[in-house]
Amino acid sequence: MIGAPMEEDVWQEIIGERVKADDARRAALEVETVLEAAIRTLEHAGEAAYQAGSETASLIAGQRVTLAMSQLEVAKAVSSNALQELASVQELSITVTSKHAEQESEEGQQQAAETAAA
Repeated sequence: MIGAPMEEDVWQEIIGERVKADDARRAALEVETVLEAAIRTLEHAGEAAYQAGSETASLIAGQRVTLAMSQLEVAKAVSSNALQELASVQELSITVTSKHAEQESEEGQQQAAETAAA
């Protein structure tokens, strides 16, 4: 059986990892939102520059769109990793909870048997 202090440490670890994963997911989603807005803005600026006859500005805007898109992919990967980490922590939480419940059930059965035998 897991001792109470050790069990508390496990739960604190699980809670801490959940918070970290959730914070990372939120931050990645915020970055993703900002980058998507930047991409749209740069695309519009590139179109406007092209229509105004400024080929150089259009090319620069296109390059920045490409850069922003690559940064968006990185943000999506970070978000995906945060979700995977959160799922792992939740899986660990379920495993620990299940083991704890099994141990309590076994202890209850053992105590019932001892009481019945006495």
